[in-house]
Amino acid sequence: MSLLSGKYHLKFVVRENQTGRMGSFETDIDVPDLKGQPLKMSSIVLASQTQTAKKGTGLNPLVHDGSEIIPNITHVFSASQHLLLYYEVYDPARPAVADSARGADKPGIRLLTNVAFFQGKTKTYESSLVEITELNARDRKAAVFQLDVPLASLKPGFYTCQVNVIDDAAGHFLFPRLALLIRKEGRV
Repeated sequence: MSLLSGKYHLKFVVRENQTGRMGSFETDIDVPDLKGQPLKMSSIVLASQTQTAKKGTGLNPLVHDGSEIIPNITHVFSASQHLLLYYEVYDPARPAVADSARGADKPGIRLLTNVAFFQGKTKTYESSLVEITELNARDRKAAVFQLDVPLASLKPGFYTCQVNVIDDAAGHFLFPRLALLIRKEGRV
């Protein structure tokens, strides 16, 4: 389904034909107008599982190297799991040719990212910095990031997960935040 930019209220209703049981799910979504944004970034997908990709999933951005990321929409994880964060940055800036050490016709990009976890105002964990200097999804003009955070290093509890994204060539940055819960091992 293609939607224009704006705010939407989405409601799914499902009916099971044999018993007639019904269920529904509602959520608000915001489709941003990326044309006016200095740094264009996808939604952040949180996951703890992957599976072998089915054939014919070539256009699915969650499929890489024959493996598909399974999103965790509840944002509830076990301390024994790994948290996978997947997101893309579109059309990042390129440094001026004079600034490029390579002196190529099309200098590379320089995107930096990492993730930090907060409990209240206290930072409890920060991953190492990841740098991308070339687009790795050229068909979408995107730089794809897939970070892996072992949750064993965090105590069970509620966290605010902050993803730090810096377009060093343009001097733009984003710090989107997500809430998540880490439960004791074996309780997901």
